[in-house]
Amino acid sequence: MKNRAIEQANAVLYLLERAHYQAYIVGGAVRNLLLDLPIHDVDIATSAEPDEVMSLFQVTFPVGIEHGTVVVRYDHVDYEVTTFRSESEYKDFRHPEQVRFVTSLEKDLARRDFTVNAIAMNREGTLIDPYNGQADIQRQVLRSVGKASERFEEDPLRILRAARFVAQLNFSPDVELKQAMQAKNFRIRKLSVERIYQEMTKLLAGRWAAKGLHLLMATGVFSELPLLCHQSPKQNHEVVKIDYRECSSDAERWAAFLLSLDIKDVKAFLKAWRFSRKNENQVQFLIKQFKVFTKKEWDAYAVYQVGIENVRAIERLKKAFHLRGEGQKQCAEAYNERLPIHSRKELKVNGNDLQQWLGRKPGPWIQEWIIRIEAAVVKGQLVNDRVAIKGWVESCHKQKKKF
Repeated sequence: MKNRAIEQANAVLYLLERAHYQAYIVGGAVRNLLLDLPIHDVDIATSAEPDEVMSLFQVTFPVGIEHGTVVVRYDHVDYEVTTFRSESEYKDFRHPEQVRFVTSLEKDLARRDFTVNAIAMNREGTLIDPYNGQADIQRQVLRSVGKASERFEEDPLRILRAARFVAQLNFSPDVELKQAMQAKNFRIRKLSVERIYQEMTKLLAGRWAAKGLHLLMATGVFSELPLLCHQSPKQNHEVVKIDYRECSSDAERWAAFLLSLDIKDVKAFLKAWRFSRKNENQVQFLIKQFKVFTKKEWDAYAVYQVGIENVRAIERLKKAFHLRGEGQKQCAEAYNERLPIHSRKELKVNGNDLQQWLGRKPGPWIQEWIIRIEAAVVKGQLVNDRVAIKGWVESCHKQKKKF
């Protein structure tokens, strides 16, 4: 099982082993290797304590040193290197009351959430799998390490992580896991909205997002999510009909999600869920334009105003909702190719020109003229040429046209 990311990480394992420490690749990297999926990050577990790890490598960052984690930058790649540890009771439903460093890999694996994430691999490629995660991968089953209810009590985010892995991997939860999700769904209220948002964003991006969402609904977790407790079961069912695979960005997927739920106050929802200002604006824009252009056809001016990238996003949303074919997208693309300008910056005149031509002081009137000129150029009523525009402006001004 050769993989470039794993081979690069093995150099870090070698340096730890050369210093007489144990070191293993753990978690998602091993899981994805076994599933033949892309590996984005490689985490390493070691018997070396944080200060010992930092003494071995030139570039390190003590990002979670209180929990035994040091980021090691080696050959321009960052690795989270964490000391073998066991954990005591989780009193804040996120962080253990006490972290104890241990010398046993098996004890370290025992604290992990799901069996598929509790597999380690040494530098020779030998797998250490005390909880039969490989068998669960082959069966496509998601199962907890130990009692699921205890894992969820420690950190309720694992409830959402379970649904997220179902969405990403197309696994099915075993009976105990599903029952524990239902029994502990109220614990979701203990999570910060930021953590919920991050997991839900990953879930919606999963190839089998509808399956993950269905699990959340079947276990009552969905109704515990912020601002969703009053959604009707009928409306909730609409959310699993969306083909999120047609969307190509988080903003598109969230727009589809909120449209399917018919959220009335989108702005309030986005603020409550702590969306960034940029994402908040983009999601609101897509929802607004989607509602317009499911009833209205594209024309040149509409394509210009919305922007071709947003046009494509709206057409992808339509496909996610199983609306229309490729005709409208092709029509919009054709309009875009024929547009004489694609942004206001391309106009051959500016506010200074207008002041000079009309002999007026600066004011809101300049913006009004620019908008009118822009529309006339885009609609083909006026050539984007400085002389032509000057003549058009002076003619309109003489006729005292109001706009």
